[in-house]
Amino acid sequence: MRIKKALYSLTAVLLSLCMVLPAFAADSVPPFPTATVTEVTPPAKGVPVYGADQNPTGRTADIDAEFRFKANDPTEAQKTYYGKWICDYRVTFSDNLAAGSFGLYGKYGEFNVAFDYPVDTGTEPVYLLRSVGLDNHLTFNEVLNLVDPFNCGVYNLSIWNAGKTMTVELVMWSPDDAELKNVHVVATKSYTFPEIPFPTATVTEVAPPAKDVPVYGADHQPTGRTTDIDAEFQFKANDPTEKQIAFYGKWICDYRVTFSDNLAAGSFGLYGKYGEYNVAFDYPVDTGTEPVYLLRSVGLDNHLTFNEVLNLVDPFNCGVYNLSIWNAGKTMTVELVMWSPDDAELKNVHVVATKSYTFPEIPLPEATVTPVPEKDLPKEATIYEVPSQPTDETTAVDAAYVFAAVTPTEKQKAFYGDWICDYRVTFDSVLAAESFGLYGNYGNYGDVAFLYPTEGNTTPVYLLSLLGLDSHLTYNEVLTLVDPFTCGVFNRSAANAGKTMKVELIMWAPGGSPEDAAVLASTSYTFPANLTVELTSQDTEGNSGVAMISGGGEFLKGDEVTVTAPEVTGYKFLGWYENEYTGEPVSSEPKYIFVITASRKLIAVYESEGTVGDLHIIGSKYTVDNGIEQQSNADFDIKVGKKVELEYTGTDFLYWVNISDNIISTSEKYTFTFVGETTIRLITTRNFETEASVYVVFLNAYKQVLSEGRAIDEEGVEDLFPKTNPSKMGVTFVKWVFEGTEDEATADAIFEKASKDENSVVKIVPLYDKTDDTYKLTVKYVNGGSAQDVEGYVELKIPAGEKKTINVSDIAEATGADAAAFSFWSYDGEMPISTNESCSVVALKDQEVVLYAVFGVSTEDMKPAIIITQMSAAPSGEKFKIMTTTRWFAPEGYTVQEVGFVYSANAMFANDPDALLIGAENSVKHISPMTDATGIYTFNGTTSVSSRTLYIKGFLTYTDSDGNVLTIYTDMWHGSYDSLTGN
Repeated sequence: MRIKKALYSLTAVLLSLCMVLPAFAADSVPPFPTATVTEVTPPAKGVPVYGADQNPTGRTADIDAEFRFKANDPTEAQKTYYGKWICDYRVTFSDNLAAGSFGLYGKYGEFNVAFDYPVDTGTEPVYLLRSVGLDNHLTFNEVLNLVDPFNCGVYNLSIWNAGKTMTVELVMWSPDDAELKNVHVVATKSYTFPEIPFPTATVTEVAPPAKDVPVYGADHQPTGRTTDIDAEFQFKANDPTEKQIAFYGKWICDYRVTFSDNLAAGSFGLYGKYGEYNVAFDYPVDTGTEPVYLLRSVGLDNHLTFNEVLNLVDPFNCGVYNLSIWNAGKTMTVELVMWSPDDAELKNVHVVATKSYTFPEIPLPEATVTPVPEKDLPKEATIYEVPSQPTDETTAVDAAYVFAAVTPTEKQKAFYGDWICDYRVTFDSVLAAESFGLYGNYGNYGDVAFLYPTEGNTTPVYLLSLLGLDSHLTYNEVLTLVDPFTCGVFNRSAANAGKTMKVELIMWAPGGSPEDAAVLASTSYTFPANLTVELTSQDTEGNSGVAMISGGGEFLKGDEVTVTAPEVTGYKFLGWYENEYTGEPVSSEPKYIFVITASRKLIAVYESEGTVGDLHIIGSKYTVDNGIEQQSNADFDIKVGKKVELEYTGTDFLYWVNISDNIISTSEKYTFTFVGETTIRLITTRNFETEASVYVVFLNAYKQVLSEGRAIDEEGVEDLFPKTNPSKMGVTFVKWVFEGTEDEATADAIFEKASKDENSVVKIVPLYDKTDDTYKLTVKYVNGGSAQDVEGYVELKIPAGEKKTINVSDIAEATGADAAAFSFWSYDGEMPISTNESCSVVALKDQEVVLYAVFGVSTEDMKPAIIITQMSAAPSGEKFKIMTTTRWFAPEGYTVQEVGFVYSANAMFANDPDALLIGAENSVKHISPMTDATGIYTFNGTTSVSSRTLYIKGFLTYTDSDGNVLTIYTDMWHGSYDSLTGN
C-alpha cells in the first residue's frame, strides 16, 4: 500500500470526525458535527514502519500511545450543510522535535502503518494531508464514508523529546475559506513524551581491598612492583529496561575523576579490575582540579558505549592507593558518566553512579619520654667540648629522660622515613653560657656531657647543628641508629633556678623548615629552686638575735657551704643546731663547713657566761620589766642576753636616747636585748622647761625623726636643720614649717617662737606642693584561670603619691565573683601582699601598677612574703636621694621581728647578687621602725655622686608557728640617681 494513499484516507477520516463536533450557529444553521476521542490500551505493537519514500523499511515499531477518533452520528441537516466542508488532521508541537526522533501511527479499516516523522517539526501547525503532498482534502461526508473510525498514535525515538508535547486536532473549514480564517476544531488530543529514565548503577565498597596488585607505568608496561590498594569500590549496573537499552545503548560511557586539590604526579595511583583485567598504575601527571576521563587518559581513541559496558566491563572495580603524606585531607571523586554521541563538547553529561574517597591522615609516628630514676642518673659523665673533644672533667647529671620510638607502621615508615629528625631545645629565659650542660647516651655511645657553650635564650637550638653536624638524621636512621636516646641536663649556676628548658624530638619534610616541624615527643625541665641555708641565733633561754651570723643564703645542690658564728661578749658558743635547739648539735665549731644536699635551717646557739652588767636609766616615771615605778635615776643588774622592757608611765614622753644622745626609740615602751653595760636616758618635755634653750625636732612626712637637739641661740638652731630635704612620693618639698601651720620655720623664727611661747620644745615638719604627675593603676581578676581586666579599673590615672584603695566588694560586683571566695591581693597574681578586705596602692609618676584580686585559692599554706614595689630618685640639696619601697605581708601565726633593707654601693654585688645578705661584707642593714604584720616601707639612700649605683634588697625576719626565726629577701634591685631620673 502506498503511504500517500494511506495518509489521504487517514485525513479524510479525521476531517469527518471534525465535522461531527458541535458548533455555535444561527437558528438557520445546524450545529457543528462532533466526535469522541478514546485511548486504546494497550497500544499497537509490531507495526510496520514506512520511510520518507513511502516504502516499507523492514522495521516495526511499538506504539507508545494510541487514540481512537469516532464520529458521533450526524443529523441529515448536518450532512447536508457540512457535507462538502474540508477536513484535515492538524498537528502542533510545544517545542521543536528533530527529524526522525519520533514517529506517527495511523489505522482505519485495513490501513495499519507507522512512519518516522521525516522533518524537524518546529512549532508552527502542520496539516497532515498537505505535508504528504495531497492537493485535495477530504470532505466531511468522505470522512464519514471512508475513514471513520480512525486510530492514531505516536512512538518516541529520542531521549531529548522528554517533556515536549504534541497536540493532534481534527479540524474543518468552509470550501470558501481558502485562507483558513475560520477553522473549527472538531476533536483534539495532546500527548507529552514521558521521561525515559537513565540507567542506574550501584557502588559498593570492597573490603578488604586488593593486595599485591601489579603496578604498570605510564608506558603501560609492568614496573615489577606491586602495591596494596587503600580503598576499592565496585561499580555494578542495575538491570536496564529494553527502552533504556534502545535509547542509551549507543551513548558513550567513561569513568570521570575529579580532585578537590591538586595531587602531585606519582603521589598516588589508581586501580582497575574487570574480568581478567587486574592492574594498578601510578598516576603519571599532576592532577589539577579539572575532570579527567580515564579511557582518554590511558590513550584510547574511542570510548565504550553503554551496551559495550554492559557486555564487556560490568561489573568494574576501581580503587586508589596513596604514596604521599601531602594528599591527606584531599578528596578524589570517581563518577560513571554517559553522554550522547552527538554531544561532542560534553555539555550534557549524566552521572550514573559516583563515589568519593578522601585520603585519610597518616598519623605521625609517636615516641615516649620516660624520666630516668634519680638512683640511675650518671654520677661521672665525661664532659666534652663542643663538638667532640673530651676533657678531664666529669659531672653528675641532675635529670635525664629516655626518648623511645613507639613501633611505627609500615605506612608511617614509607611516608616519614626520609623526613628530617632533630632534637630542639628552647628556654623560657636567658641562661648564661656554660651555666649548665647537656647530657646524651644511646647504643654504644657512652655517657657524654658538654657544657652549653653559648648563651641559652628563647631562640630554638637544634642539637645536631650545635654539635657541628652538616646533615641531620632521617626518621628511619633514628629508628635504626639512635633509638632509644637518653638526654639530660646538669646545672652550674644558682641563677638558673626557676628557669625552664624544653627538649622536643621533632621531624619535618625534606626541603621544609624546622620551624614547621611536627613534635613527636616533648619534655620540660625546670631548674629547681636553689637550696637555702637559713641562719638564726639565740641563747639557751630562747632569746633571738644574739649574734650577727654569716654564710646563709641560696646554693646549688653539691655546693660547699661555710657558716660562721662570731664571738659575742658575755656568751660562749655551744654549737650549730638543725631546725631547733634540742638534742646534739650538728657541729660544735663556730665555722661549720658542709656540702649541701637539701635546704637547711641552722641555729647558732649561745650560752650566757653568767655575766651581769649595769643598766643605767636616767629619768623618772618609768618601769623596768613591769617592775616598780621609778621616780628617779636608777641602776639595775641585768644578765647579759636578757630581753629588757622599759616603759614610761608619765604623760610628757618624747624619746629614749643612748649615752650619745641618739634617739633609740620613739615609743613609750622600748624592748631590747641586754648585751653589756648600757646607759639609757628618758627625754620628756620636763627636761627643757627649766633650760634657757630651745629643743628642736625635725620630723618627716611619716613622723620619723630626721634631726633633733638643743640650741641656746639662732646659730645653734641653724646647725640642727637636716642636711637633706625629706622626700615624699608624688610631691615636691617646699619648705620647713611649724607643725600644724604653713608658717616657714627659719632659725630666727624657731628661736623667737620658742621664746615668745615659753615653749622649750618645737616640732618642725616639711611642707610639700602637689605635682600634676600621675601613675596608672590596673586591677585584674583571677579566679581559677588567666588574669582578666576588671571593667572600670583599667589604667586609672591617679595623682602621683596619692593612695588609692580598692575594695574586694567593688571587684566582686564588677566581675560577678563571690566576695566570700576572695583569697588575697597580689602584684604578680601569685605572691600575696594582703588578705584584707581592701588594699591601698601608691606610686610615683610614670609608673604602671597592676594589682591582682585573687579568688578561689587556698590560703592554708600561705607564708610571709616581701617584694620591692618601686625604685625612684629625687634631688636632695646638693646630694642625690634614691628611694626604694617594699611591701610585706605576714599571715596569722607569724610574728614579724624586723623589716628593712640591706644595701651597698659596692659593684661586687652586680656579679653576685646572691651575696647581698644581712651581715655581708661591704653591706649595710637598715631597719624599719614599723613591724606591722602588713605594710609599706620606704628607705632613702643618699649619695653625693649621681652616677653611683645602689644595690639593694628588702628583707623580712619573722618567727613561724614552730618558733623558728627565718629571714626572706626580695630580688636585688639596683639603680643610680642618673638612671632612675633619666638624666
